[in-house]
Amino acid sequence: MFVTGGYNKQKGSEVIRVKIGDLGLTASVDETHPAHSLLGTPEYMAPELYEEDYSELVDIYSFGMCMLKMATLEIPYSECDSTAKIYKVTAGVKPQALNIVSDLELKAFIEKCIGQPRERPSVVDLIKDPFLSEVDYDEEELTISKF
Repeated sequence: MFVTGGYNKQKGSEVIRVKIGDLGLTASVDETHPAHSLLGTPEYMAPELYEEDYSELVDIYSFGMCMLKMATLEIPYSECDSTAKIYKVTAGVKPQALNIVSDLELKAFIEKCIGQPRERPSVVDLIKDPFLSEVDYDEEELTISKF
């Protein structure tokens, strides 16, 4: 994740740009080619990754954990050693850092992202989420690109 900003003279306001990338660790995943590998940072990995059968919704989970890190300046599950992190994630235990998020809308948004896979929103649903509806973005700059 890369965050940059500056003053936009045309809009007369501060502009923040967020770019999210995977650093080349992608694989093509769909109904006919399910993902079955395990690679990542435990604090940001969705529980279903440990079962080695997952979809693109694991990225929404990771995004939620990144939001939590940015909101609290704490690494998710920093209260645990590395082995305990995996057990807490797979058991569905939320990280303690979530308890210090005071903004209820932000907390609800993060909880949607890190919820159960069947309840987790897609990227399109996230963009339409009321939490992000107040974000003023230029649709021409909102791009999803493949490297």
